[in-house]
Amino acid sequence: MIGFHSRGARFLDFLALLFGFASCSSLQATIRYDVSLAHPEQHLFHVTMTIPDVMDEVLIQIPAWNALYQIRDFSSHLQQVEVRQGPAEPGSRAATDSAPSIEKIDKQTWRITGNGTIIVRYATYWDESGPFATQLNREHAFINPAMILMYVPERRSEEVHLGLDDVPLIWQGSGPGIQMIEQMGRARHFSSTFADYDALADAPIETGKFEEF
Repeated sequence: MIGFHSRGARFLDFLALLFGFASCSSLQATIRYDVSLAHPEQHLFHVTMTIPDVMDEVLIQIPAWNALYQIRDFSSHLQQVEVRQGPAEPGSRAATDSAPSIEKIDKQTWRITGNGTIIVRYATYWDESGPFATQLNREHAFINPAMILMYVPERRSEEVHLGLDDVPLIWQGSGPGIQMIEQMGRARHFSSTFADYDALADAPIETGKFEEF
């Protein structure tokens, strides 16, 4: 009986340790992007970037590269970059009472001062056709994600989640950047999760009225 109890206790300890690892993994926060396609005739993508587990400050950047072997000026498309405090995530550092602040330090880079979950909001204007560009209009949206999505250089290897909101109900979606399609009232919602930002950057998206034949 003593031997059985010892083995049983060790087994319970193992289960507790395994559950602890699983719990930590499930609480691991993910950087999220929610992109609204509302009013596509305005050619504006409205982006909400949620960054969890910020400690004191974080740098964010918009890429200067994508699809072509040349430096490109994606930052010139950005409008109304702002930041606010997000809700506290389970297991993350608690947010302070002071509101986060944001400062542009060069053409591509912004410094955010704050703690906990930080929410960055901005709009980006795109109406350029072609496979090496990005476009949003009444007919469709073609997205090269690196052209519209900022990233955290120090956390570029972390998992990221992308959601496309307010997609017209009559639009279909295609491309590696779409893994799930849902109907949300009178609109559609596309979503996908990637191992890191680089994988997301290599996942273009096309959505619009498709002709099937």
